[in-house]
Amino acid sequence: MIYLIAIGSNSNSRFGSPINNIKNSIKFLETKNIQVLKKSSIYLSPPKDFRKAAGIFYNAVVMVNTSLKPTNLLRELKKIESLMGRHKYKRNTSRTCDLDIILHKSKDIIKDDASELTCFIPHPEMCNRNFVMVPLTEICPNWRHPIEEKSVLTISKRKFFTDRLYKATNVL
Repeated sequence: MIYLIAIGSNSNSRFGSPINNIKNSIKFLETKNIQVLKKSSIYLSPPKDFRKAAGIFYNAVVMVNTSLKPTNLLRELKKIESLMGRHKYKRNTSRTCDLDIILHKSKDIIKDDASELTCFIPHPEMCNRNFVMVPLTEICPNWRHPIEEKSVLTISKRKFFTDRLYKATNVL
């Protein structure tokens, strides 16, 4: 199955800077039998919905291929987050690594909250996040959102985002 995974970081880890965290997260994906097919550029954005001050976020999206089912993929992503130094899952806090399944190459909608992990595909907030939509548009503008029934590009164009993004130079 082909999935799109958002990667974000805004604090240093034992691997270094947020950019290094993103690069190492991608390397860890490949060690988990998750083949990376495409990588977006890295985009810088201010923290969204944070109550306390936090550093600038670095965000990217990768397209991956794996035989893992959605909940098993999410479990592997949480293991990678832990390897990267993220141990507490508090909403709207700084993090060394945040990995989220955004979409998959299927018209199926996944809602699995029966296990210890909650897996929703498409990600319920993806269309409201410029830092997700811009990298998605870069690598898969024609993918369709199964609920909105529109392409990623169409959704991205029709949304009015107030947060600004800055594209990092070719770092991936």
